[in-house]
Amino acid sequence: MVVSPPGAQVRPHSTKETFVNRDQVKGTAKDVAGKIRRKVGEATGDVGEQVKGAGEQIAGKIQKGVGNVEQAAEDKSRDSRR
Repeated sequence: MVVSPPGAQVRPHSTKETFVNRDQVKGTAKDVAGKIRRKVGEATGDVGEQVKGAGEQIAGKIQKGVGNVEQAAEDKSRDSRR
């Protein structure tokens, strides 16, 4: 049983299911790994690592974007079947 504090507004749960696809997860992971690599390169003064990290971040953002497009298409398809 969930008890809300006095005066709190309770929002109904959305009936729309949200799924995250593999490209979204992998893209986010690449983005984070690239950011870490770039920051390590900055801390150590290693320009090569900075560039590799930035490249990894870009690749991750692109992959996540592809996943977002795939997800939007899947959501649209799922909505049209209802």
